[in-house]
Amino acid sequence: MIMAALDNALENRALQRHFAADPASWATRLYLSYETMSIH
Repeated sequence: MIMAALDNALENRALQRHFAADPASWATRLYLSYETMSIH
């Protein structure tokens, strides 16, 4: 986690951009965007 935080700070979110470019990550974000969080 420390290395990810350092990469985030030093490389302008390079790790986040790498995962965001992954098709599986895109599909997961699309699926989660349809979820509604409610308490029954």
